[in-house]
Amino acid sequence: MDPAQCSPEAHSAVYLFLLVAKGAVTKEPDDTFVSMACRFMSVCSAEQVALEPKSVSVLCKQLVSHLEKGNSPMHALLAVRPLKTMLGKMTAPSKPPHMTVVHRPFAQVCILAKCYKEATAMLEAQIIDLPAERAGLDPYDIVVYAYYGAMIHIGMKRYMEALTYLRMAFTASVGGPTSCLVEAYKKYILVSLIAHGSVIELPKWSNRMQQQLLPHVTAYTELKEAFVKSADAKGGTAEDATQFAAKIEEHAAVYTKDNNLGLVKQTVPAAKRRSIKRLTQTYLTLSLADIATKTGVQPDKAEATILDMIEKGEVYASINQRDGMVSFLDSPERYDSAESVDALHAKIEESFNMSKTVRELSEHISTQKEFIKKQSMLPRSFGELGGMDEMALDNLMM
Repeated sequence: MDPAQCSPEAHSAVYLFLLVAKGAVTKEPDDTFVSMACRFMSVCSAEQVALEPKSVSVLCKQLVSHLEKGNSPMHALLAVRPLKTMLGKMTAPSKPPHMTVVHRPFAQVCILAKCYKEATAMLEAQIIDLPAERAGLDPYDIVVYAYYGAMIHIGMKRYMEALTYLRMAFTASVGGPTSCLVEAYKKYILVSLIAHGSVIELPKWSNRMQQQLLPHVTAYTELKEAFVKSADAKGGTAEDATQFAAKIEEHAAVYTKDNNLGLVKQTVPAAKRRSIKRLTQTYLTLSLADIATKTGVQPDKAEATILDMIEKGEVYASINQRDGMVSFLDSPERYDSAESVDALHAKIEESFNMSKTVRELSEHISTQKEFIKKQSMLPRSFGELGGMDEMALDNLMM
């Protein structure tokens, strides 16, 4: 039976199975299959497809594979909205924000299409739960999804959010180093340097994994060391800046192969801005010429760089146009305005809501049979459930 012989709206489950079977034997890339899959995702019944997450997962992966082989952002763009629609159909509104089988392929297609904004709503929804049965999901899907989420944020230059997703990739990993984690660590180093001027420490429990990753990221750790020297206001910055540029040139082939050369180039102005920011901790006033000498910024661009940093709130300063002197100031924010109070209340409310959600999830987990079984295997000093037999467990779950 061919998918064309049944209705994707009325017979969604049957159509899904037939479409998956067709995808398994169709040579990639195939525009007809892509068109059929996209139309199905747009019009299928949410009630029916929600019952078959594993088949939906297979179909999404087949669609992504066809789009990858097609190697055309415009072609991939056609699948963005259908996948977004399918994501909504697979997301149960009655449950806390949770991972579905569509999260990973949707993020991947947004990257292929370079259509990052379409994924913004998905990435802003904080995932705090996984389906109990993990239907169609693999733990590694979470790691890859976090990496894709970081790439989308990087594409929109939202570096702080990208760091959050890169950290998620490490905390969600349950095994040893993988190719995805190697690439995530490379980007973590670069994005940290751009956003913070230093590499932010990962959770302590990932230290062993970081040690295993180090041999694979030598070019990036050397870049980090050169960055720190270049951004240090105490050193001979002109020479350090030259060495930093030389280090980038030395490993340019590696960065290009990893598709990270664009991020690497952004670390150059980041190092200079970091150096300027450190000057504010040492000097009250300084001439533009001295700032250019101490930081390696080109003299004709020193004023424009400082003005840009002032506008973005990175430094607080004023420039005397007459004599070219820069006066560094303290932050004018006293956190006593109505806006500050509103922001504080919003954060407090967010914290309360998160605490409530965590408490509810904890209560739910503590009543699960698998959890209670594991607790029963622990010595009594670790819990009150030690020695509970199978009959007692069954009675508790009734």
